[in-house]
Amino acid sequence: YDLISNQYHQHHDIEALPNGNLLAIAWEYMSEEDALNLGRDPASINESIWPTAILELKPIGISDVEIVWEWHLKDHLIQDIDPLKPNFGVIADHPELLDFNYNIPDSRKDFVHANSIDYNEELDQILISSHHTSEIWVIDHSTTTEEAAGHTGGIYGKGGDFLYRWGNPAIYDRGTEDDRKLFLQHHASWIPNGYENAGKISIYNNGVNRPGGNYSSSDIIDPPTDGNGNYIIDGGNAYGPEELYWTYDGNGQPFYSIIMCGTESLPNGNMLVCDSSNGNLTEVDQDGNIVWKYVIPVNNNGPVVQGTNPFSNSSFRAQRYSVDYSAFIGQDLTPGDPIEINPIPNNCEIFTPVNSISEDQSINNIHISLSQDNTTLLIHNTSQVESLVVDVYNAIGQRVYTTKANGSYTSIDATLWSNGLSIIALSDAFGRHIGTKKIVR
Repeated sequence: YDLISNQYHQHHDIEALPNGNLLAIAWEYMSEEDALNLGRDPASINESIWPTAILELKPIGISDVEIVWEWHLKDHLIQDIDPLKPNFGVIADHPELLDFNYNIPDSRKDFVHANSIDYNEELDQILISSHHTSEIWVIDHSTTTEEAAGHTGGIYGKGGDFLYRWGNPAIYDRGTEDDRKLFLQHHASWIPNGYENAGKISIYNNGVNRPGGNYSSSDIIDPPTDGNGNYIIDGGNAYGPEELYWTYDGNGQPFYSIIMCGTESLPNGNMLVCDSSNGNLTEVDQDGNIVWKYVIPVNNNGPVVQGTNPFSNSSFRAQRYSVDYSAFIGQDLTPGDPIEINPIPNNCEIFTPVNSISEDQSINNIHISLSQDNTTLLIHNTSQVESLVVDVYNAIGQRVYTTKANGSYTSIDATLWSNGLSIIALSDAFGRHIGTKKIVR
């Protein structure tokens, strides 16, 4: 079903509900006249504007839907520039509403730019990520469509107003730029029940124009609640928390993506981080250690040669599915050929890390070993191949070193590449592959 018309334009994300329906983010057309009637600053509008709507779609047949529930941001705006408009008020007195004239750099029509949506079945709440405000919002799904258009009703008694917001309290005049926590974030979601940190919220914080410099992070926050889904805010303060519950920013190896990205909690307590711009998928444990990494080996032109930098290999988001996921039932999950061009030959066997390679590891009369202090790679060649090409690859398939080995004995400085798993690939002077061995230093 294509949710596109003169009134709506679906974009970015959907969320499947337990009842089989779908929540969809959509831009909603608002004329210049209607925007001005809601107190929009005339200098911040150009012909029209497209605020956010959330529509619940009930699938009908194979290509139609019934809209069974609606939420419209336009019903939850406040402004303080025109006292003659019905939604005039003091911004700081209404954290449940969005300032229609918050500080935006231009008159762009998409002034909110919602980029993710999530649903909490236990609380019957919806979580929205608003990129342009650097905020996340929680709204009540238990309302009727009529209640969602107002300020009362639903389990939590606030109609369609924000139950919670976090990331940039300056937007509702309860903080300054120094209090800002999010910087053009993506992929806000609740951590599921049964997982470590269940009930908390994970966010990919892109970190664009972050005061400490441009770097991204995978963050977890623990919103203050009363245990019944009501969010606590003290007096005239901003919504907490003041500090992150957990964060990963690369542990000394910063990563940064200006657009897209995602982070997902896994059943084992680790986080899967999608660094979109660089095409990197990384699993990290709670201590920030990288336990698995995958570099997307496809760019705009298709698969790349293994060991080369793919460039332009971005991915909007990534999600981990277990092998017992229901959609895989009856499907052939046998691995196929490697995606990469000219992949490093291997049989993808599971190996046990060691401090050095075994003494009996050799390739067609070519013996490879590490010195006792692990600083030198030693190659003893008793084969008929007089000149060898030695390529060293790291654990994610990047070539980190190459040289030639002539004669019977060759010593190579192994400190020229990082510790950990390395793959040593040997070929002759004509480029014909001879063999591959793994070492761990």
